[in-house]
Amino acid sequence: MPYGKVSNPVWGTAWIVAGGSSVYQADLSVLRGKRVLAVNDAIFNHPIYSFLPMEVAVFSLDNNWIRRNLVFLKSFKGEKYFAVPLETWPELDKIPGAVYLQGSHADGLSEDMSVVCCGCNSGYAAINL
Repeated sequence: MPYGKVSNPVWGTAWIVAGGSSVYQADLSVLRGKRVLAVNDAIFNHPIYSFLPMEVAVFSLDNNWIRRNLVFLKSFKGEKYFAVPLETWPELDKIPGAVYLQGSHADGLSEDMSVVCCGCNSGYAAINL
């Protein structure tokens, strides 16, 4: 599967929920009806899942996380974005509906809709999405 890009229309306001424990201190009910981008485990380890149906998408650049959660990701109906090197991890390109982006180690954020600057963690890269 070739790399893709984020297509128009570009999201308006979106809320990024990361996988850290500090999210448990947040009142996520304010996100009901909002567009949410869940990073890695935030998709099912945190309270956002109980607020569905809201518009939830998942993002990761962690190939190990994606491999551990293949069954879930193959059945997840929301948007899915991954920035993993498919040349190194070709088995990860079999997730239905997933958009695979190219990762870059350049500083800052990419304006190319097919590339995300990784910043060495999924949370940073999610900002670039």
